[in-house]
Amino acid sequence: MVLDKYTLWKWRFFRGAYQPLLEQMDWVNVFGKATNVDTDVNTDIWDRANPDDDQAIWIAPVSAASHSIVSDDAADGSGGSGARQVTIKGLDSDFNPISEEITLDGVTPVLTTKQFRRINNMKCDKFGSGNTNAGEITATAQAINTVTAQVCAGLGQSLMAIFCIPENTTGYMTQYYGTVDRTTGAPTKAAITLLSRENAGTLTAGFIVENNLVAQFDGNTDVPRRFEPFKKFPAKTDIKLQCVASSNNTGISAGFDVILIKD
Repeated sequence: MVLDKYTLWKWRFFRGAYQPLLEQMDWVNVFGKATNVDTDVNTDIWDRANPDDDQAIWIAPVSAASHSIVSDDAADGSGGSGARQVTIKGLDSDFNPISEEITLDGVTPVLTTKQFRRINNMKCDKFGSGNTNAGEITATAQAINTVTAQVCAGLGQSLMAIFCIPENTTGYMTQYYGTVDRTTGAPTKAAITLLSRENAGTLTAGFIVENNLVAQFDGNTDVPRRFEPFKKFPAKTDIKLQCVASSNNTGISAGFDVILIKD
C-alpha cells in the first residue's frame, strides 16, 4: 500500500509522543449544503441558504436561550409518519457541551428545557412509517427569534458547515473541502472561505478569514484544502464556511474535519 504525504502526517500525529492524548481526543466531521448561492452574495453553507428561506447568513444567539422546535408538517410528531424525535447537540452558556432529546408535536412548537448558546447539530433519531422527516424542522432561539439550526424535509439532520469549539478544548482542523452540486455541464467556479470568530462569548468578537479555496468544480469530486500541520483553533471559537459562485442559484456542499483535544 502506498501512503501519500497527508496520510503519513496523520499517522505521525496519532503515534509516538501523541499516544497519551488519545484518551482526551474526540473528532467531528462537519458538513453542510447551501442550495441558493449567488455571484454577489456571501453565503454561509447551511440549511436556510435555500430558495424558499433565502437566509444567506447564520446568526448565533448573543446568550444562551431556550429554542422552539417545530415542523411545518403535522406528520412530524410522536404518532406521525415522519420524524418523531430530534436530538440537539450544542453548547451551554459557558460553552460546555450539552444535548437534549425533543419529542416533536407536528406544527405545535416544543421548547427545549436546556438553554443553548450554540447548536452544532440537530438530528432526527426516531421515525414513523415514512422513515424520514416529512417537513422542515426549525430551532428558533427565543431571545432573538432567529432560526439557528434547521433540518430540511427528507434530510434527517441539519446540514450546516458551522461549528463552535467547546470550552477547555482546542480544535485542530485537518482539512476543509467543497464541491458544486452538479454532474453535467461546464465546471462552475466557486470561492469557499474558511472563517473563524475567537472569543465568541464577547459582543465585540467578529469573523476573520482563515483560508480561501477557489477552484473550478465539476461536481464529481470534492476539492480539498489540507493543513500540514493542522490548523489550530482555541476554545469558544466559531468556525464556518462561506461561499460565492460564478452563477446564481448554485448548490454547494462543503465541510471540514476537526480533532478536539481537552486542554
